[in-house]
Amino acid sequence: MASSDSITNVFVLLLENRSFDHMLGFSNITGMEAGSNPPRPTKIVGPTGDEYNEYQGNRYPVGPTFSEPILVDPAHEFTDVLEQLCGADAVFESAKPYPPVQHIGFVSDFAKSHTKDEGDASGNFGQIMEGFAPEKLPVLNALARSFAVCDGWHSSLPGPTFPNRLFAMGASSSGLDHSPATAELLTWDELDGLTYPHGSIFDALKDKFGDDAWRIYTGSDMSMVGALKGVTLFDLHHIEGLASDLQSKNYPYRLTWIEPDYGDFISGTFRGGTSQHPMDGVEGGERLIKQVYEAVRASPNWKSSLLIITWDEHGGFYDHVKPGPAVAPGDAGPGSKYNKHGFDFTQLGVRVPAVIVSPLIPEGTIDHRAYDHSLLISMSK
Repeated sequence: MASSDSITNVFVLLLENRSFDHMLGFSNITGMEAGSNPPRPTKIVGPTGDEYNEYQGNRYPVGPTFSEPILVDPAHEFTDVLEQLCGADAVFESAKPYPPVQHIGFVSDFAKSHTKDEGDASGNFGQIMEGFAPEKLPVLNALARSFAVCDGWHSSLPGPTFPNRLFAMGASSSGLDHSPATAELLTWDELDGLTYPHGSIFDALKDKFGDDAWRIYTGSDMSMVGALKGVTLFDLHHIEGLASDLQSKNYPYRLTWIEPDYGDFISGTFRGGTSQHPMDGVEGGERLIKQVYEAVRASPNWKSSLLIITWDEHGGFYDHVKPGPAVAPGDAGPGSKYNKHGFDFTQLGVRVPAVIVSPLIPEGTIDHRAYDHSLLISMSK
C-alpha cells in the first residue's frame, strides 16, 4: 500500500449496506499480495460456492446470481446481525462475550426480521445469500482490479449504519450500539451535536493541520456527519462542486469526506439516491464512484492522492468470512448513555468491500490483512 509520507490528500467515500461477498465475492480478482516479501501471487477471498443457509427445510446456496430489485430491506440491527451470524436461537447477554459465529441465520432473519415488519421477502429468501456477477458492477470491479482491494475489511461492530459510521469518523461510537431514536438524532442535529470522549477524526486533523484540515461533500441536505459536534451546515458542500474545487493546485484539505445522497430516507425506500442502499439499487452508487474517481484523477494533486471507497456495514447480506475480535475503544461501553444492548465492542462486524485508489499503489494489489473503519483515522493523518 502507499506510504503515508507520500500522500497529501485523502478522500473517503462511505457507501451503504453491502457485504464483501455480495459485491466482490464472485469477482475472481487475482493479483499480488500486499505486505508479502517478496510479493507473491494471490486472489481475493471469496465464497467457494459450497456455502449455504437452511430455512424451513430448504437449502439456500451462495452464487453470483443476485439481480435487482430487492423488495424487502434486509434488516441489520444488532439483534438481526446476532441471528445472521450466530443463528436464530442465539442469545446475547449484556457485557458478555459474543456467541460463536456460524453464519447460519442470514436467510431466517431475512424471512422474518426481529426489527422490521415487512412480510416474507415475497418468498425470495435466497436473495440474501447471492452476490453480483462482476459485469453487473463494472466501475467497482475496474477500480478493484486496477488499484487495491482489501478483503479483510470489516464493519467495526455487528450492528447498523449509524454506530458503524461513527466508528469511521472517530474510531468509536461513544457507546452507541443501535440505530438512534428520533429524539437522539434531533438532539445531535439541532442542539449540541454528538461528541466523542477523545474527539473525532475532524477534531484530530484540525488540531494537527489547522482550519484547512478537512472538507465535507454531500449528495443531499441529509448528512450523518452533520450530527457531530463541531460540524455545521456551513461545513457541508454539494458533491457537484467537487470536480471544479479539485482543479485548484492549492487544494489544501488533508481529508475530503464524501457522503452520498441517501435518497428518500423519510419513506424508508431510499430511492433516487447514490448510497447503494439495497432498496435503491447500485446504479446510482456506481455513477457516484465514477464521478468521485474521475474528479480525483483529474486533480493536479492526483499523484499524491489516496481515495478510499468502502461501505458502512453489510446491510444484512451474507458474507462467509468469520469476523475476528476487536479492541474496544475504552471510552464507553455497557451501561453508558447510548448503549442499549450491553455490547462491549470486542467483536468486529461483517466483512464489507474496500477499494483503495492511488497512483502510488501497484496495479492488482490484494490486501488480506484485517482492518475495520478505525483505520481511516490513521490513513488520514
